[in-house]
Amino acid sequence: MIELKGITWDHPRGFNPLQASAKRYWRERGIRVAWQKRTLKDFGDTSVDTLAQNFDLLVIDHPHMGSVAAAGSVVNLANHLSAAEIALFAQQSVGPSFGSYHYNKGLWALPVDAACQTAAFRPDLLPAAAFPATWPQVIGLAEYLRAKNQWIGAALCATDCNCIFLTLSAQGGNPVAQTGEELIPLEAGLAVLQLMKEL
Repeated sequence: MIELKGITWDHPRGFNPLQASAKRYWRERGIRVAWQKRTLKDFGDTSVDTLAQNFDLLVIDHPHMGSVAAAGSVVNLANHLSAAEIALFAQQSVGPSFGSYHYNKGLWALPVDAACQTAAFRPDLLPAAAFPATWPQVIGLAEYLRAKNQWIGAALCATDCNCIFLTLSAQGGNPVAQTGEELIPLEAGLAVLQLMKEL
């Protein structure tokens, strides 16, 4: 009997579907998959190389693709999936999230969940007509709310800060370079950091 060990993050959204699919995989293929959980913080911070030494299947986060490709700790899925399968995964992914798993001509993971940079608001506190559409409007709203002892919130653990920085850089016309010494132009990076500080 084949038994595989997998690791995901400790949230019903990240664990329950895998548990259900493992039962079906056992019935249909006779292969057991035992899923374990790690905290959301560890999900973003634990080395993929370390996980790959201890587990057969990994649910990992997209910011790790560069280090994963360099270390060779996981297989390049582009060598194991057909063009039709890859196209289907791309079509069924949220927004452009599928592209975040491509790096250096490899496909290092598949999107099974989308933790997207998105906005949300309470309509009882902010009417839809007042919802900001530009960054200057967001900053203006933040200043207005601060004066009323209310706040705009943003996820700012280390991994979230990295994702916000990359997203704002790309939105500003400076996506992070795949090669070279400079990831983004210095002035553009400073402008993004200033915007993050203002938020």
